[in-house]
Amino acid sequence: MFLKDCHKASIYTVDKDYLCDAHVSRITDGTALFTFDEPGADYLRSEVLATFYDNKKGLISCYCRLSCYKEYAVSPGVWNSSAVCTFGEVVTSLQRRNDLKVRVNIPTLLSFSDGGDDSCRTEGTVRDISAGGVFIICSNSLPIGQVFQFSFKAGQKNLLLTAEVLRVHSPGQIPGAEPFMPDSDAFGYGCRFIHMTSYEEAAVRSFVFQQDSKSKKF
Repeated sequence: MFLKDCHKASIYTVDKDYLCDAHVSRITDGTALFTFDEPGADYLRSEVLATFYDNKKGLISCYCRLSCYKEYAVSPGVWNSSAVCTFGEVVTSLQRRNDLKVRVNIPTLLSFSDGGDDSCRTEGTVRDISAGGVFIICSNSLPIGQVFQFSFKAGQKNLLLTAEVLRVHSPGQIPGAEPFMPDSDAFGYGCRFIHMTSYEEAAVRSFVFQQDSKSKKF
């Protein structure tokens, strides 16, 4: 069984055009069940390329054959669908690791304590992110050890993540600032995630893997 702890996959045509995401369950040595959040008869094919996100093994892409397609109602007017996936040839495998990070340019809102009873808020930008941490820029000066929360949208999931500042880059000393950071008055912060739930970690890992896979060929 090449999948160990997998709950999600991205589905592509054999020509590597993105189709949809699927929930993964009932994994055996040769098959798994795909569940889709909507009917997929109009675009799913019997032969697809699937990229599996596995919490233990990382990102695995392989050709699959879909069969036993079904559609079913989950509530009035809302339909899901499912299909059995039979694993084929593995195309690529990217090992799970905390240091896989992607560069992004995503606005966020930070909230943190001012050292007393008051809470402060400031706008910032997520510059890069991995499953282990994040690099954020903002106009406020934060000390090493400062704990803060920030909003982050991982795919369709809206998260409120908690991080701790490990290193500080003063204004004008942010590495690789252009084109993301034209504002020379901003500080840069290398941070690690803390108090992360398994749901949050899975969402961030999935986001990082999907962003990274967009820049790589299968």
